[in-house]
Amino acid sequence: MTIKWQGLEIVIESPVALRYGYIRGTKGEDGAALDALVGKHLDSPFVFIFDKVHRKSKRFDETKILIGFYSPKGALKGWQRKYDLGQLGEMRQCTVKQFLKKLARKWNRSGTKSVHPGR
Repeated sequence: MTIKWQGLEIVIESPVALRYGYIRGTKGEDGAALDALVGKHLDSPFVFIFDKVHRKSKRFDETKILIGFYSPKGALKGWQRKYDLGQLGEMRQCTVKQFLKKLARKWNRSGTKSVHPGR
Protein backbone atom coordinates (compact mmCIF):
# COMPACT_ATOMS: atom_id res chain seq x y z
CA MET A 1 0.00 0.00 0.00
CA THR A 2 1.26 3.47 -0.84
CA ILE A 3 0.12 6.80 0.57
CA LYS A 4 0.65 9.99 -1.42
CA TRP A 5 1.49 12.89 0.90
CA GLN A 6 2.86 16.32 -0.02
CA GLY A 7 4.20 14.99 -3.33
CA LEU A 8 5.97 12.06 -1.64
CA GLU A 9 5.19 8.35 -1.67
CA ILE A 10 5.08 6.61 1.67
CA VAL A 11 5.18 2.85 1.26
CA ILE A 12 3.26 1.24 4.10
CA GLU A 13 4.81 -2.03 5.22
CA SER A 14 2.65 -2.55 8.30
CA PRO A 15 -0.87 -1.13 8.60
CA VAL A 16 -1.41 -2.69 12.05
CA ALA A 17 -2.05 -0.38 15.03
CA LEU A 18 -0.20 2.52 13.36
CA ARG A 19 0.70 2.71 9.69
CA TYR A 20 4.45 2.17 9.40
CA GLY A 21 6.66 2.26 6.35
CA TYR A 22 9.24 4.36 4.54
CA ILE A 23 9.42 7.46 2.38
CA ARG A 24 10.31 6.34 -1.13
CA GLY A 25 13.43 7.95 -2.58
CA THR A 26 15.02 8.85 0.73
CA LYS A 27 18.06 7.62 2.60
CA GLY A 28 18.42 7.88 6.37
CA GLU A 29 21.55 7.83 8.45
CA ASP A 30 21.44 4.03 8.60
CA GLY A 31 21.61 3.77 4.79
CA ALA A 32 18.01 2.57 4.42
CA ALA A 33 15.01 4.62 3.38
CA LEU A 34 13.70 7.06 5.98
CA ASP A 35 11.07 5.40 8.19
CA ALA A 36 7.66 7.00 8.65
CA LEU A 37 4.90 6.45 11.17
CA VAL A 38 1.63 7.75 9.77
CA GLY A 39 -1.28 8.96 11.87
CA LYS A 40 -4.85 9.71 10.82
CA HIS A 41 -4.56 13.46 10.24
CA LEU A 42 -2.67 13.86 6.97
CA ASP A 43 -3.86 17.47 6.80
CA SER A 44 -1.79 18.39 9.87
CA PRO A 45 0.58 21.30 9.20
CA PHE A 46 3.23 19.64 11.38
CA VAL A 47 5.83 16.92 11.07
CA PHE A 48 7.58 15.39 14.07
CA ILE A 49 11.14 14.12 13.78
CA PHE A 50 12.13 11.60 16.42
CA ASP A 51 15.61 10.30 17.09
CA LYS A 52 15.39 6.61 17.98
CA VAL A 53 18.15 5.55 20.37
CA HIS A 54 19.44 2.24 21.69
CA ARG A 55 17.76 1.45 25.02
CA LYS A 56 20.89 0.75 27.05
CA SER A 57 23.54 3.03 25.60
CA LYS A 58 21.17 5.85 24.53
CA ARG A 59 23.31 6.22 21.39
CA PHE A 60 21.57 7.42 18.25
CA ASP A 61 20.14 4.61 16.13
CA GLU A 62 18.02 6.19 13.39
CA THR A 63 15.55 8.94 12.53
CA LYS A 64 11.81 8.29 12.47
CA ILE A 65 9.37 10.70 10.84
CA LEU A 66 5.87 11.02 12.27
CA ILE A 67 3.23 12.62 10.07
CA GLY A 68 -0.52 12.84 10.52
CA PHE A 69 -0.45 14.19 14.08
CA TYR A 70 -1.66 17.62 15.22
CA SER A 71 0.41 17.94 18.38
CA PRO A 72 3.58 16.72 20.08
CA LYS A 73 1.38 14.84 22.55
CA GLY A 74 -0.41 13.03 19.70
CA ALA A 75 2.90 12.21 17.98
CA LEU A 76 4.29 10.87 21.25
CA LYS A 77 1.24 8.63 21.66
CA GLY A 78 1.84 7.39 18.10
CA TRP A 79 5.50 6.69 18.98
CA GLN A 80 4.41 4.64 21.98
CA ARG A 81 2.23 2.43 19.78
CA LYS A 82 5.41 1.19 18.07
CA TYR A 83 8.30 1.94 20.49
CA ASP A 84 8.83 2.50 24.18
CA LEU A 85 9.99 5.76 25.73
CA GLY A 86 13.40 4.22 26.47
CA GLN A 87 14.04 4.35 22.71
CA LEU A 88 13.20 8.03 22.37
CA GLY A 89 16.06 10.47 22.06
CA GLU A 90 15.26 13.96 20.82
CA MET A 91 11.90 14.97 19.38
CA ARG A 92 11.57 17.97 17.06
CA GLN A 93 8.52 19.62 15.55
CA CYS A 94 8.53 21.50 12.27
CA THR A 95 6.08 22.63 9.63
CA VAL A 96 5.50 20.52 6.54
CA LYS A 97 7.32 23.17 4.48
CA GLN A 98 10.36 23.08 6.79
CA PHE A 99 10.38 19.28 6.67
CA LEU A 100 10.27 19.16 2.88
CA LYS A 101 13.25 21.55 2.70
CA LYS A 102 15.20 19.43 5.19
CA LEU A 103 14.23 16.27 3.31
CA ALA A 104 15.60 17.64 0.05
CA ARG A 105 18.78 18.86 1.72
CA LYS A 106 19.60 15.97 4.06
CA TRP A 107 17.72 12.76 3.34
CA ASN A 108 17.20 12.38 -0.40
CA ARG A 109 18.79 9.27 -1.87
CA SER A 110 20.24 10.82 -5.00
CA GLY A 111 22.18 13.68 -3.41
CA THR A 112 20.33 16.18 -5.57
CA LYS A 113 17.93 18.83 -4.38
CA SER A 114 14.84 16.75 -5.08
CA VAL A 115 13.56 13.42 -3.86
CA HIS A 116 13.39 10.69 -6.49
CA PRO A 117 11.45 7.41 -6.42
CA GLY A 118 13.30 4.22 -5.62
CA ARG A 119 14.35 2.65 -2.39
